Amino acid sequence: MILLLGATGSLGSQVLTRLIKNRWPVRVLKSGEQDWQSSYADDLKYQGVQVYYGGFNDLERLEDAFRDCTAVVNTIGLLNTKTYEDLRVANLDIVSTILEMVLKCNVQRVVQVSCLGANQNSSSEYLKLKWLAEAKVRECKALWTILKPSYMFGEKFQLLDLVKPLIQFRPCLPIIGSGLNLIQPIWVEDVADCILLSLYDKTTVQQTYELAGPETFSMIEFLELFRRKAGLSGPTVNLPSVASAYATNLLAKAVQSQIVHPDLIQLITADSVSERNDLKDKFDIKGSPLTKSLSLLPK
Repeated sequence: MILLLGATGSLGSQVLTRLIKNRWPVRVLKSGEQDWQSSYADDLKYQGVQVYYGGFNDLERLEDAFRDCTAVVNTIGLLNTKTYEDLRVANLDIVSTILEMVLKCNVQRVVQVSCLGANQNSSSEYLKLKWLAEAKVRECKALWTILKPSYMFGEKFQLLDLVKPLIQFRPCLPIIGSGLNLIQPIWVEDVADCILLSLYDKTTVQQTYELAGPETFSMIEFLELFRRKAGLSGPTVNLPSVASAYATNLLAKAVQSQIVHPDLIQLITADSVSERNDLKDKFDIKGSPLTKSLSLLPK
């Protein structure tokens, strides 16, 4: 039995679709109590999926979900939260709880989704938390694999949501810092394919893979690309990033809205690229270019 965590998310839903299609036994954990008026559980049960209800604070129910599973796939991870506490819970604390349950319930296999750029020395809290979560997974006794994708795009695009206030500011395009940091956005379905390919592949055990899309953008190029998609023009203006508090206040005044993400500046000035090509070399996936998917992306 495979326990899929984060099954309702952009990546998790793609993984779930593939597990069902391949007729692999799968169980999902849905937060909260069962809603008898919701068709979510009925639809999944009809497709042979086991649905457990509960949260990560309810250890008894959580243990029920982990019991009798041979593998756990964790796709949970939030990029955009209102507080550092929420950021830590979603990207580190939950991983700690998962690994406790893996040990307690003798789960053999763990596939953890992290991110490119995760680094213990990063100025970004998000990227530091992701690195700490990776470190915990590497210490566990289960047969682990870590996948590190760049920013994923699909029906949802968390990075785009994060920077949308900048893109939509009509007088100009505000850029924090130089804007020359690099990213390689990757199609979420390519990442989902990698998860399935790695799940029961012995050669991926105790390995970390960097997953990057086939196109590389500077942050300026990325923002200008979506500004053109939105039909907006105007100059590109660099804002200072040396003093983050000052830059945040300046930015909030510029876009005339509250930028609630606590890690905004650090995230959009960090690199998310790989010199390796694990997507192609290990998983034999060519990768879908972002520029060919623009018409399918959220506005």
